[in-house]
This record gives sequence, structure tokens and C-alpha cells, in this order.
Amino acid sequence: MLIAATGVTVSALLIMYRPLLFTIFDRDVAEASGVPVGLVEVGFSVVLAVVLIASMQILGVTLIAASVVIPASTARLLTKSFGKLTAASVSVGMVSGVAGMYASYYLNIASGATIVLTATAIFSLAYVSSAVRRFIVRTSLAGSSELTRVTTSQTAIRPGNRVSAVE
Repeated sequence: MLIAATGVTVSALLIMYRPLLFTIFDRDVAEASGVPVGLVEVGFSVVLAVVLIASMQILGVTLIAASVVIPASTARLLTKSFGKLTAASVSVGMVSGVAGMYASYYLNIASGATIVLTATAIFSLAYVSSAVRRFIVRTSLAGSSELTRVTTSQTAIRPGNRVSAVE
């Protein structure tokens, strides 16, 4: 059943990728552009239900929320692109599932909890690495003599000028 759920999920996401991305980004504009927003939302809900039902046998009801949220949160720490986020989320979920199953088999402990703990360990590594990466970027920018701070009061907005947000 899990293999069938995986096939359904991958197929549905490949078919619905662009409309789903458009609907998630801005529902009103997607609807105005002719995207069948209601159909996309129902399709996504059905895919999510298939995944939840298939994973109940392995994880149990209480651990499903963690196994759905942790890979997506981990991927969000690693990338800002929706396509890369989707791929990273699937990869983190797959790696934590396989590694957790192997660990639970060889350590003779519960598989659901081991999968979630493995996903949590991956999340922790991603969190620490993103914090270190931000620290390195900040310190390298602060030490750079080329760093120029421009406030919005000093910036003139004219036609043709690009204005970008800085994190």
C-alpha cells in the first residue's frame, strides 16, 4: 500500500506542480488567471489523505504530524525555492524513513519513533548549519570595507531603478 501511495503522490505532484505552486503563492491571482483553485485544493487534500492513511500503518496516528512537518521544515531551512524545497522535503523524508527503519530493526526499538527521531536529528543538523552559515555571512559582510549601508531615506526611487528587499 505504501508503494502505491508513493506512486499516487509523485504522479499527482508532477501533474499539479504549476497550478499548485500558483495557488500556494497567491490564491486570488491564480483564480483570476483561470487556475481551477478549488480543484487544485481538493486534489492536494486527497493526496495528503492518501499519504496519511498509508503512513498510519508504519508510524501510528500520533507521529504522523511530526513526520509530515519535520521534513518540510528542514527543507525550508535549506532553500527558498519552491521546487528545491519540494525535492529537499521528499529527500529528507525518504532518508529519515529508511535510516529510521534500519535503526529500529538493528536496535530492536519502535519504528515510528525512530523515524521521527531521525528526522529530528536531520532537522537539528540543518538548523545548526543554517545558523552557522548566517553567522559567517554576517561576519564576512561586517568585516568587509566594501559594505555600504543605505537607508531608505538616502535612496531615491526613480523610474528604471531597481529596488530589492534585503533580509
